Amino acid sequence: MTILIVDDDIDIVEGIMSGVDFAAINIDTVLCAYSAAQAKDILLTEQVDIMLTDIEMPNESGLDLLSWVRGSGYDIVSMFCTSFADFNYAKKAVEMHSFDYFLKPISYSALQARLAAAVEESQRNKNIEKYKQYSSYWLSSQKDNKQNFWTSMLFSAQGLAETQRAGVENGIEYSDDDKFTLCAVFLNDEELILPQWKIYGFRNIAEELLDESGIEPEAMIPISSGRWMLVFRVENDDNTKLLQTLARLVKCTKDYLESSLNCYYITDSLLADTRRQQVLIKDVYSDDVTSKNKLIDAGKYEFIPSSYSTENIAKWEMLLSAGKKDELLSQIDAYVDAAAERGQLNYLFLRAMRLDVIQMLYILLDKKEINVHKLFLSQTYDLLIGQSLLSAEKFKRYIRFAFDTAFDYIEFTAASQSVIGQVKDFIRLNLSEEINRTTIASKVFLNPDYLARLFKKETGMSIGAYLQETRIAEAQKLLLRTTTPVNEIAQMVGYDNFSYFSHVFRTKTGATPNEYRKKAIDNV
Repeated sequence: MTILIVDDDIDIVEGIMSGVDFAAINIDTVLCAYSAAQAKDILLTEQVDIMLTDIEMPNESGLDLLSWVRGSGYDIVSMFCTSFADFNYAKKAVEMHSFDYFLKPISYSALQARLAAAVEESQRNKNIEKYKQYSSYWLSSQKDNKQNFWTSMLFSAQGLAETQRAGVENGIEYSDDDKFTLCAVFLNDEELILPQWKIYGFRNIAEELLDESGIEPEAMIPISSGRWMLVFRVENDDNTKLLQTLARLVKCTKDYLESSLNCYYITDSLLADTRRQQVLIKDVYSDDVTSKNKLIDAGKYEFIPSSYSTENIAKWEMLLSAGKKDELLSQIDAYVDAAAERGQLNYLFLRAMRLDVIQMLYILLDKKEINVHKLFLSQTYDLLIGQSLLSAEKFKRYIRFAFDTAFDYIEFTAASQSVIGQVKDFIRLNLSEEINRTTIASKVFLNPDYLARLFKKETGMSIGAYLQETRIAEAQKLLLRTTTPVNEIAQMVGYDNFSYFSHVFRTKTGATPNEYRKKAIDNV
């Protein structure tokens, strides 16, 4: 324990040093200062537990010093001594939470007794602080332990008994009679990728509403982006307040985030049943593709068989073959909306319909010799197809994107000059690379054989012949306009073998590369 004695009277300081048995009251370090400024310097560098200070000192008083101590955040037990019985001093000392206040002179035995009390106060404060830190750590640790317990309980293959045993070891223990409400919350947005600020905002809104209602979840487990499984312990067999709070959460999400929220819940589950109930909730939210901004009791959800029919496929194929994309998409949207209106739309319906509609599109693209897997090789396509069975809106958005992409490229390939121009540009920009018709075809999403026929039809020469002519023409430019060595020029236009380059160059121009350059120089 360390004490700092502050007094501008050196004799008083020395008297205290000699008259008090500090060791007897567990003070092992005594520091001295003769002004408030000197005391501050000590406090900035030393750990002080108790401060005994005079009030009346030049420049800054002991009251000023204590004000600085409190403002700096030091947790020090402070005692005042003064030669004047001034009520204002005493009042100020109380306001500043001084531990003791006494008048000079005071006997050393009385002072030692007061200091002993200050030592006990300091130790008590330290114990309280340790308890607070430990309590904070314990609460934080328990929160993590509960999160881990419920993640294991609901989503792992670990047995119930083993999970409970691990929970008990971490201070998590529930009785057989405890009941729980499980709730899966789904945050939906028009954005293809849910913005992080909305995820953050939703969590803040949820935590604030639950806190206002005095409801603390046992766990809030992330399922995927914008989706969580919440676990609540049921108090007094009453879920009324919880369901009211979840309803408010749905409304606030819509009002403040301009996003929709569905909550799928099952109430009053015993611990042993929670994993099975979690699976049921998952089945419900996977099947439900029409709800928006709703609170859904998963225990009462009615599963229905798929009513999807292929009766419209023949008519849609005719529209597709005729190139009537917008009319086709309008009919597909209407079919989905009508099924939703009848209460027949679900996951199985959308999955079956997606297979038929996309297969219909793929057959068309195959007939036009367009490589489907490369045409749809994009992050946007992957995200859209991944979300297409979550809701009617996301399904329709995916179908429209697929058809728009396909028809845009069909129109592009129909104007063959556009494709040939793209091929020529690719060749020109990649002369130094190893290029063949397969490489080129992959860049324009066409079948290599089909591209070869199209190129020959439009240019009158094969892709290989055009590539060779372009390389030799570029080599001619470089020979005439630069002093680059011939062997480097060969590599720049895609020939690693210099002898072969010279042979091809001579066949095309009637001279070797060196002869061609020399002749050009001689003619200048």
